[in-house]
Amino acid sequence: MIAASFFGQEFSNAYLRTTLLTIPSRMKLVISKILVLSIIVLGIGIISNLICLGIIIGQYQRILTFPLVNNFLTQVMIAMLSWLFITWLTASLILVTKSQTIPIAIMFSLILGLSQMFAALTKFAKYLPDLATMNLFFSNHAPNLLNGYQRLLVQFFWTLNCFIIGLLLIHYQDVR
Repeated sequence: MIAASFFGQEFSNAYLRTTLLTIPSRMKLVISKILVLSIIVLGIGIISNLICLGIIIGQYQRILTFPLVNNFLTQVMIAMLSWLFITWLTASLILVTKSQTIPIAIMFSLILGLSQMFAALTKFAKYLPDLATMNLFFSNHAPNLLNGYQRLLVQFFWTLNCFIIGLLLIHYQDVR
């Protein structure tokens, strides 16, 4: 949602036309927007994870030990990378489609169950960007989904491919 409103607002309100006319380097514009978006997402992730750690300590009367914090941070960092890749993927889909609505519709429908419907039809659906990291958020790992660092690698390749296409499109498109 943050990526869609951050990038998509400029397409829907035609602010990007003015921005692209005044800023000569489109790549610098996109990279700076991605950097600001990444800082926002990581900030939100850090704050929410500190709140979760506080709840874990308070709920289970645990003492803050190194193994607890190390295990928590290991799991949280992988999840935050997944959030970052999904954010970048959404931003790159906005660059490709030039719309705020289409990437939101694609990502929400995938996250809310379309990818799981695809998983019922074919085994290749586990390589969709949301199902690739779904085992991060399950307490019992599903055997038909990806494990280990394969899940982040698949999500990274989705993001990289869409981002390259988006950069090429924004670099060579006319301002209209």
